[in-house]
Amino acid sequence: MSRLYINPRYQQLLNRHQLSTEKQLLGDSVSGDIIEHGAERSTFKVELEGNGFFLKQVRKKSYLSALEPLLQLQKPHHYAWREMQHVLNLQKAGIDVMEVVAACEHTRWGIPVASAIMVAQVDGADLESVFIQATREQQHLLLQRLGALTGRLHLAGFFGTVRLKDVFIDRKDSYVLIDREARNPQPQAFSEARALQGLERFLHRQRRDYPAWCEDDSRSYLQGYLQETSDSLPLPLDEVLDRVS
Repeated sequence: MSRLYINPRYQQLLNRHQLSTEKQLLGDSVSGDIIEHGAERSTFKVELEGNGFFLKQVRKKSYLSALEPLLQLQKPHHYAWREMQHVLNLQKAGIDVMEVVAACEHTRWGIPVASAIMVAQVDGADLESVFIQATREQQHLLLQRLGALTGRLHLAGFFGTVRLKDVFIDRKDSYVLIDREARNPQPQAFSEARALQGLERFLHRQRRDYPAWCEDDSRSYLQGYLQETSDSLPLPLDEVLDRVS
C-alpha cells in the first residue's frame, strides 16, 4: 500500500519534473546533488526552475517502531511520513518550520518499509554557524531566542530536542525549524515533567556537542525559555537550572 501527500502549491511544478508520485519520489533516478547516500537513507539537493529543494529517501524496515503504535491501536508510519505529519502539526501551531513539498510512504502487510519527504530550501544561515562566529554578547541573545522558541514549542505540546543545527535564521531574521523527524509527531499536553525532561535533554546534548558550553550559556537559554513559559511554568531560573543540570 502507498500513501502520498502533495502540497497543492507545488503540484504543477512536481508534475513538470516527474516528482509527483510515490515511485518517482523514491526512485533511483533523482536528478540532483547527492548530500548523503546509503542503503537505508539518501538525501539530494534538487534545483527546480531556480528554486532549491531537499529530497530525503528512507528505506529502512521499522518493525519495532511499528509495534508501539499498533499496541495503542494506531496506524504505524515510516520515518519521512512521520516527519511530514510533524511539520504540518507545527505549522498548525504557528511555528515557523520548513515547508513540506511532498511526502510518501510504502507499506507491506501494514508495516512501513520506505518513505520520502521533499522540502523547500530555507534561505538564510544555520544557527550553529552564526553562534560559533558571534561575540559572547550576541551568543547570549541568540540563546535567549532559542530558549523562547523552545518555550513556544513546549506550550504547543512539542517536546523534541531542538539543537542549534536544527534552526535556520532566514532573511526576515526569524528562527525556522528544519529536520523534524519525530517518533511521535502529534502534540502532547504541557506538563512540568515533560518540560523539564525536554530541557534536560537539550542541555545534555549541548554539553556533549560543545565542550566550551558553560553555565552562562545554559542561563541565557533558560532565561528566554522561562520568559516564554512564565504563566505555565512559574519557576525561578536557579531552580530550573538545578533540576535540569
